[in-house]
Amino acid sequence: MSRNHYGSGDGSQYRDPAGGWGPNGAPSYDNSMAALDPPSAYGEIGGQKVPWYREPVLEPRIFFPNDLYTAKQIRWRNVVVENEAIGTEIVRLINIDIPSTVYAFTGGARDTTNVLQLNEGGRGDFLVRYAHNSGDRLTPTAGLGTLFCGDARFPALVGAAGWVFNRGGSIEVGITPLRANLRIEVAAWVVEIRSHQNYNPPG
Repeated sequence: MSRNHYGSGDGSQYRDPAGGWGPNGAPSYDNSMAALDPPSAYGEIGGQKVPWYREPVLEPRIFFPNDLYTAKQIRWRNVVVENEAIGTEIVRLINIDIPSTVYAFTGGARDTTNVLQLNEGGRGDFLVRYAHNSGDRLTPTAGLGTLFCGDARFPALVGAAGWVFNRGGSIEVGITPLRANLRIEVAAWVVEIRSHQNYNPPG
């Protein structure tokens, strides 16, 4: 991954302003607290100025172990809500049984009476939210499926490093129908890290 760091290009932008070096060339000062100033090129960490860099985040850039005995496996894991009450959130769980990274979501709905033709694949007819079993919320509040679900051609991407789950994790999917007689499906696009050790991806 290339990084266009601010600096002279001689490596000085990586130098610890306090004068020391930490593990793997990282600054030795405490970076547990950061005071960021986005309009400027620099923020402060541990009371010291640090460099910023620009990086695209729309498309996922997933971490993979560089190991001969590991492999990647794509999965589509979906949940279904059918003919539930209007305005009532129904929670479904997507269980993660192997270290995985979620990189996209898709979804849609259809009228179970076969009377109505829904627009935009029915994604405007339900609300959806996603939460990690750790408590981390990908969507702090629920929103229309048109915001947080794509279709198979254009999925809703989870950019940067994706959304990481270790073995035993789960995705809590909250779905709220906005119309009667709907079958709603939401799918997580997942890449599994498979090996004899089942590495947990960073993140």
